[in-house]
Amino acid sequence: AIVAVATPDPGPIAEARRVITDRIGITDSPRIMVFNRVLPAEWANAPKAADPLGANLHRWAAEASRHEALRHAFAANTGVTPLKIPWLPEAPGTPAALADLMAAAGLEPAS
Repeated sequence: AIVAVATPDPGPIAEARRVITDRIGITDSPRIMVFNRVLPAEWANAPKAADPLGANLHRWAAEASRHEALRHAFAANTGVTPLKIPWLPEAPGTPAALADLMAAAGLEPAS
C-alpha cells in the first residue's frame, strides 16, 4: 500500500502518521510514503546575504532543510520508506506525464 501526502506540512503528515500507525482504512502496513511538492535539497545550501533577495533565499533554504528533516523523522518514526516528488512549476496534465513523474520518483504506476 502507498500513502500519499499532498505536501510536507504538519497537518497532512500527522494524518499520514495516524493512518500508518493506527492502520485506519487499510489492512496492509504501508511500506512507502510519498511526499509531494518537495523543495530541492540543494536549496538548503543557499548562501546567506543581507539584501532582500538573499534574505528570501535564506528562508527558502530553511524550508528545504525542514522538508529533508521531516522525511527523515517520518521514516524513523514509522519505518516507512520516504519517496519524494519535487515541487514543479506546473502539475502533470496528462496520464502519461503523471506516469513519468511517478516513475522518476521510484513508483510503479498502476495499470
